[in-house]
Amino acid sequence: MKKIISLLMAAALWLVAAPAVNGIAIIVDDTIITTAQIKRVAAQKGISAKEAAEFLISKTIEESESKKLGVRVEEFEVDQAIMEVANRNNLTIMGLRDVIVQKGMEWESYRQSIKDELLRDRLAKKVSAQAIGSIDEREMKRYYETHIQEFSAPRIIDVIQYSSKDRTLLEALIRNPLMNVPAEVVKEPLELDGTTLAPKLLYLINQTQEGSFTPIFDVKEDFLTLFVREKREFEPQPFESVKNIIFQKMAAERESEVLKDYFQKRRATAKINYLRNVE
Repeated sequence: MKKIISLLMAAALWLVAAPAVNGIAIIVDDTIITTAQIKRVAAQKGISAKEAAEFLISKTIEESESKKLGVRVEEFEVDQAIMEVANRNNLTIMGLRDVIVQKGMEWESYRQSIKDELLRDRLAKKVSAQAIGSIDEREMKRYYETHIQEFSAPRIIDVIQYSSKDRTLLEALIRNPLMNVPAEVVKEPLELDGTTLAPKLLYLINQTQEGSFTPIFDVKEDFLTLFVREKREFEPQPFESVKNIIFQKMAAERESEVLKDYFQKRRATAKINYLRNVE
């Protein structure tokens, strides 16, 4: 009898320990997250195992919701997105692949990260569509009046324009402003009249601190960045000229709020079982 009890106890202990032996760390609803997955994400993102586990739990819930809501991303869409990244950086697909591998990331992992980003963006739009669609002009005017300083723009802007056909040269310049400007980069000091600039460009410059570079953007076949030296003579922009920007900002903020609330509720109802400590 004692022998039978001992065998039963051993079997029970084996069943309890089996998930750890098999590398199963967490089960989210019916989806398994392994210790190998956690270690791989932690290494790729340079984060702790605990942070990697949280990332994978969130990713699992997002994927589950995507399936439930019929949100998907096809492989050809991933190919198109990668092509756009390559074109923006003046690279071929093989050239982009070489850059990714040189940075220590596997190409398939990069493809998956692009797919995850597309899926997350599509899911966000589906979840928050109703809330964003309800933004009306009265709300936008209230937002404009409350954030009037944000929509006040300089009339005179002193900048140095840097342009090149090679985006990577501008990226290097932004990282190290003291470097010698390569011959392939055209440098041109300019005084811009804020009243004549396109609203989006004026907003971009307005969001850039003095002594800093704007993000790189495309102008026909060239890439361009502006080093903002000084902004002077600020005055509010007319509501009509910034209405689209206000809508985009409100939509982004509302999307973020709706998503946060949605996934907090979804996580609260998910069955998350930790089968071993993740530290």
